[in-house]
Amino acid sequence: MSEVDSTEWDTYHQVHESHYTTESLVCEVDDPFREYLPAPSNQRLLDIGCGQSSLVLKYAGLGSHATGRDVNQTALNCLRRRLISLGQEANGRVTLQEGLFPKFRPSEMNFTLAVVKDVLHFYTDSEQSDILGKLDEHLVQGSYIFIKCRSEKHFVAIDPSRDSRYKSFFNPSSMRSLFNAVKYDCLWTKSFEEYHSESDKEFMRKWFAKSYPTLSKDELESELSWYLSEGPMMTESALFRKR
Repeated sequence: MSEVDSTEWDTYHQVHESHYTTESLVCEVDDPFREYLPAPSNQRLLDIGCGQSSLVLKYAGLGSHATGRDVNQTALNCLRRRLISLGQEANGRVTLQEGLFPKFRPSEMNFTLAVVKDVLHFYTDSEQSDILGKLDEHLVQGSYIFIKCRSEKHFVAIDPSRDSRYKSFFNPSSMRSLFNAVKYDCLWTKSFEEYHSESDKEFMRKWFAKSYPTLSKDELESELSWYLSEGPMMTESALFRKR
């Protein structure tokens, strides 16, 4: 199974760590599980492709066990420093591991929450089935899984020449069919238009400047305006519960 090259994201995560405060990530986290959990402090969270995960930060702070996995070691290093700043990294409840889909020991197979965010669109349909099949082995009955992907209305779906890394795009129907309906209930699907805040635009300006140091200021602004001119980021999300 092919994976996205992790090294290209080093600069992204370095700039992200310096631009966004840990406190802002925790305070502004959009938690898809909150209305379904009577005891948010007694969970086992698995975040696949975690990056600098707001959900890992939040649930670790609530006293839950949290496992974050990412192909990019820089992302994990940044997340570890954020956890240390909150006093959470050394409490024995947080595990950060490089790679996306490991073979867990039996004692680590009872996850109650799982997140697969901004990952599946980099894989083909058959690869997605393999990924979710492996994930199913590590989820207990009654567990929840949140999935977020690029929409078929995303500008790269309309013009695939913009980015060859994307292998799949989604709509509400294809999101609902990701899991076998006999084993999983789809609680909801949502289509989002994600707009860039002024802070996000400033982050991207810093990221582009560090990624392309030989470009002039005007050239950087041209690159940035091309990216922002495509309008909102179109995404699809779904929440499932294992029967």
